[in-house]
Amino acid sequence: MIAALCRSAPIAVSLSRTIGVIVPSNATTAIFPNLPHSVCFACSSPALYPFGLGTQQVEEVLRALFPTARLARMDRDTTRAKAAHQRILRTLGSGDIDILVGTQMIAKGHDYPNITLVGVVSADATLAIPDFRAPERLFQLLTQVAGRAGRGQAHGHVFLQTYRPEHYSIAFAQHHDFTGFFHDEVQRRQAMLYPPYARLARLIVDSPDAVRAEAASRWPRRSAPTSYAPPPTLPPSWDQRRLL
Repeated sequence: MIAALCRSAPIAVSLSRTIGVIVPSNATTAIFPNLPHSVCFACSSPALYPFGLGTQQVEEVLRALFPTARLARMDRDTTRAKAAHQRILRTLGSGDIDILVGTQMIAKGHDYPNITLVGVVSADATLAIPDFRAPERLFQLLTQVAGRAGRGQAHGHVFLQTYRPEHYSIAFAQHHDFTGFFHDEVQRRQAMLYPPYARLARLIVDSPDAVRAEAASRWPRRSAPTSYAPPPTLPPSWDQRRLL
């Protein structure tokens, strides 16, 4: 499964070769197996593009570019062994690592005065998560990772690789404007009826029998107060689950 972005769509969608186009909304997750993968579900634009780069690929590129640099990688694969996480950080702190490649686990809570340069590859990756909180998480991640550079006497520099430099999360993070991001984000959430202006709930009815799942999934609609407009009931998904 890959993520797809469109500049006209308010949220990312997930593309699955076996399932179809998975479109999240504020209270439902709809699955459309017959929609083409080459166009945006919101505006029919053909300008969809998958993206993403793993830490191992980044490590290989950096080794080719800087063959004499002492390189280390910190991700789920390299930290499976006991105390591997602490060992890598200890080596970094002692100055025996020139370049550390890693996932989000290296972005938070580390204080190493000898780090003067931070680079974020595919900074848009968080925006590809089909979640209304993705812009907030991106802003949080960028401000945190930027704080890893320049904690000592030398000045720090931060470089972001992004397809969407105009995105408000990136723009506000670039200027460390927490107040500006907050006011912008709450207005967007209010317009879309996202929390904290609404409460979301997901009920999963799971049954190997599609008919029973169909009947059981009608219960929340019948039980809801008359003043509440429940979300539409979705058709059964590939494993006979009902997502409401």
